[in-house]
Amino acid sequence: MSSPESAIMRGAQGQMARYLDLPLRAKGFLRDAKILDAQAGFETAMVGLVTTLSADVIEGLQYEMDVLVDFADLVFVNECFSALKRIARGFATDEESLNLALDALKEVGHGGSFIGSKHTLKNFKDELWRPKLFDRRPWVAWENSGRKGAERRAWEKARDILDGYQPKRLSPDIERKIDQIAQEATVDLTKSI
Repeated sequence: MSSPESAIMRGAQGQMARYLDLPLRAKGFLRDAKILDAQAGFETAMVGLVTTLSADVIEGLQYEMDVLVDFADLVFVNECFSALKRIARGFATDEESLNLALDALKEVGHGGSFIGSKHTLKNFKDELWRPKLFDRRPWVAWENSGRKGAERRAWEKARDILDGYQPKRLSPDIERKIDQIAQEATVDLTKSI
């Protein structure tokens, strides 16, 4: 599921789909790893990136060749997919965007800093991906907050989601309509015998 050849095939599928002008739905996050570990991270990145850049719709959140699923992995893959979508988005290269960037270069000048420029302040929040799970803080801050790795943070986030989940009921009118549609769609197969 997550060999380099599998990634190559996802890329080839994407090229074929683009050539034939067809949409492509591909499994991008299937791993041979058994747990959320370094192997799972590498396989997610390797196949996930190629699939993200090749397919229109991406699916797949399983371990061990599509056999296992766990809640922490759902949180982990959601974070990975968010970052991969950011990579796939790239950055604007249209004339207006390039002219604005050129204006910023002229404003800052040689040896200046872009940190305080109007262009940077206006655009940086849309350009920088900010993780919700991965930790980018300095070592000391990470250590002082419990030295939690990605797997532990993913499990905690999954537990928070599950503990806080409150299913939203449909209104009784909508439930009745759904039941009615289902009942009307039911075919009595014994009558055709």
